[in-house]
Amino acid sequence: MAIELGSGDKLVLLAQGLDQLDIGLTVFDRDLVMVAANRRFQLLLNFPDALCQPGTTMQQALRYNAEQGEYGPGDVEEQVRQRLELSRQFLPHSFERPRPDGSIIEVCGHPLPGGGMVTTYTDVTVARRREQALRELSAELELRVEARTAELRHREAELARKAALLESVISNVNQGISYINADLVIELCNQKFGELLQLPAELCRPGINFYDLAVFNAERGEYGPGDPQALAQARLDIAKKFLPHRFERTRPGDGVTLEIMGQPTPDGGMVSTYLDISERKAHEKAMRLERERLSNILKGTNAGSWEVNLQTGEVQVNARWAELTGHMQEELSPFSLATLPRLFHPEDIAKAEIALVQHLKEQTPYYRFEHRLRHKDGHWVWVAAHGQVSSRTPDGRAEWMAGTHMDITERKEAERRIQELNETLEERVAERSLQLNAAMQTLHQSQDALARSAAKATLGTLVASVTHELSTPLGNSLITASTCTDLARRMETHMQAGQLKRSDLVGFLKEIREGSDLIERNLHRAVELVKNFKQVAADQASEQRRRFDLVSVVAEVLDTLSPSLKRFAHRVQVDISADIVLDSFPGALGQVLINLINNAYMHAFEGRTDGRVQIAAHTEGLCVNLSVADDGIGMSQALLSQLFQPFFSTKIGRGGTGLGMTIVENLVKKTLGGSLAVESTQGTGTTFKIRLPLVAPRDEDIGFDAQI
Repeated sequence: MAIELGSGDKLVLLAQGLDQLDIGLTVFDRDLVMVAANRRFQLLLNFPDALCQPGTTMQQALRYNAEQGEYGPGDVEEQVRQRLELSRQFLPHSFERPRPDGSIIEVCGHPLPGGGMVTTYTDVTVARRREQALRELSAELELRVEARTAELRHREAELARKAALLESVISNVNQGISYINADLVIELCNQKFGELLQLPAELCRPGINFYDLAVFNAERGEYGPGDPQALAQARLDIAKKFLPHRFERTRPGDGVTLEIMGQPTPDGGMVSTYLDISERKAHEKAMRLERERLSNILKGTNAGSWEVNLQTGEVQVNARWAELTGHMQEELSPFSLATLPRLFHPEDIAKAEIALVQHLKEQTPYYRFEHRLRHKDGHWVWVAAHGQVSSRTPDGRAEWMAGTHMDITERKEAERRIQELNETLEERVAERSLQLNAAMQTLHQSQDALARSAAKATLGTLVASVTHELSTPLGNSLITASTCTDLARRMETHMQAGQLKRSDLVGFLKEIREGSDLIERNLHRAVELVKNFKQVAADQASEQRRRFDLVSVVAEVLDTLSPSLKRFAHRVQVDISADIVLDSFPGALGQVLINLINNAYMHAFEGRTDGRVQIAAHTEGLCVNLSVADDGIGMSQALLSQLFQPFFSTKIGRGGTGLGMTIVENLVKKTLGGSLAVESTQGTGTTFKIRLPLVAPRDEDIGFDAQI
């Protein structure tokens, strides 16, 4: 609303002018009652019209502001009271007040001479925001400057570090390094430069002219014979061109070879490096000699060599490889991995690919395969391929593969002939094996008959004799057959390894013929012995069953053995009741006793002259317990475990047959229907415990089957 100051045009004009000001204006008298307020004040503070009229008190204005939150949070009455007390002091003041809407108002109060206060209100929001933005921008610029400064310091430090590192590298690298500027003056060189060129210290520092260095080298013969000044000038003329170069120079004094490389720089200078390659040159010479040696070896082995690039398909072969197929090297051109299979036999291609893939997948250390190559005239040549991957690409794929081909056509033909011979040999061995099996079967049948008719001790002797006679031809036959088998296996090994020679084949055939003849003669001898034994066994009388006194049968056995037992100082004691009667086979029982007694005399009393054998018996229910004990050397557990095995004896070749205890076991268990146990302690003796029924079972009850 307009300011009312009374009448008068000038006052009206003044009031209108105050309303047009861009700042708010209020005037309060000494009683803190509003005299005037312009429109800008009302707009800035959002005062209602009622509070912008003359007569409005300061307290009303302050309360309105407090209620609007102009003074922040807190008790409204307290806020009004505090500010009213300050207003009553009419002190000049100037401050900025942030308003709830975010704007900033600058408040300036000026006391009037006659009492009262004139206050102005200016919106400084934009200015303060600009100032804040400037402050923030200034702070950001300062941060950027500091960051840039730090970055520059870091770069300087990094450059210094890299310079020091570069200097360290140049000083410690195993190469001589020098830098000559556009005026051909040395600006940089390391210690290795002087060491490799064997220069004095005064020539290995910055500031030395290249011409002086060239004169020094020329004077000591580095550039060959001639006038040193002219030679140095020639080097200087070349250096002035600043051309990139690389050459090797062997020093005349010690034979050291240096590789010298130069590269011009953008500023017109030249960086040169000097490397001692004497060791490398020696290795290259050794490699050259090694290649020549390998080439000579290949020529000596008559092997064809090949190299294949598995990535490009390129194939390289030597003259011998081409010769294997009847070609000249130039006749095979163009030759590649795609055209190579055309020389392979169709039946070998798939197998060759399998062998190759297995090697490329590192499943086998080498590529090995035997296959056929088509000769120029149409026939097939057998070759043994042997190769290996020699290099790989950076990503691990096989690149180059190298190997050899050996002509094995003659070996393959020999293998074919040996295969035919082996097939015939197997037939002949099978025929002799049938004869041997028949002889062994006849022997088992004869031994079975021996166990059934073991009533007479003489038959045991016959068995031992025949067995001994048979062991020689049968053993010879088995040994010879095994030898022939080993010869065949060795021949097969030589054949597979590609080491078969004609002399080996001739020797093999000779030994096979001799072995076959030996087997045949021994088998005929065994068959003749078995026939004779069968005839003797068939003549033996069959055993009869009857009732008998046990003590009487034991006495009869001892009487029978007395002629042979009298030759020893040992004695046999009998402790058997006279009332023990059996219904059984006295012949079989006698044979058991004979074998046990003979066994004790032969084995138990070795080295002694006072041995004792105790034969005792007593009845227990329907059975009789018969024991044969000696006080001899006894047996170990190892011997006990093999006691009843056929043909086992510690006296083989010295009177023992190895069948005695086997016959005892079969007679006791099968013929007599009893049981047998043995107890033995080394150093104490051995006891055989036999438990027999008083009435032996019938043949149909025991199912006699003496498998010896």
